[in-house]
Amino acid sequence: ACSLAPAAREVKVACSENVDLPCTAPRDPQVPYTVFWTKLTEHGEERMEVTLGGLWHHHQKDGSLGAAGERLFSLKIENTTSVDSGTYRCTLEEPEGRRNRSGTVTLKVTGCAKESKEDTFQKYRAEIVLLLALVVFYLTLIIFTCKFAQQQSIFPDFSKPGTQRAFLPVFSPNKHLEPVTLHKTELV
Repeated sequence: ACSLAPAAREVKVACSENVDLPCTAPRDPQVPYTVFWTKLTEHGEERMEVTLGGLWHHHQKDGSLGAAGERLFSLKIENTTSVDSGTYRCTLEEPEGRRNRSGTVTLKVTGCAKESKEDTFQKYRAEIVLLLALVVFYLTLIIFTCKFAQQQSIFPDFSKPGTQRAFLPVFSPNKHLEPVTLHKTELV
């Protein structure tokens, strides 16, 4: 399979170490590019504010930008964490804007500690609040239903005279069995 798009490069780094992400955009050494880095997220792109200290520029003795290979325009990330993992895009913009180039690189940070319980709570806070609201709603519904049924005399009040329980009596084996008749109770 032939593809014109450059393959995304993957860089792995251990947690809390420094890393240089290379700009994989194809470039013309004769063009004075300006580099911009963005992190691709599930919500779109996050443009990164990169200071000159965060970029590796290689200058030759005469002051011009040298062709130092992959470290040219690379993004330097110090003290990496699991939050830094993801896909980054470098965009090389030339002054006239006709020959802009871009390339992507994927960073995988390994060996970081698992999320703390506070982070997990923050992540699922909305679901927990919704679940608690549902529990309160159903408890209120059950209480309201029982009160309404009692008020409408759906459940018989056994403390009133004339109301008999509708349970079958239990007989002991020594007693003579007699036919059981249930009396109809009238509800008002």
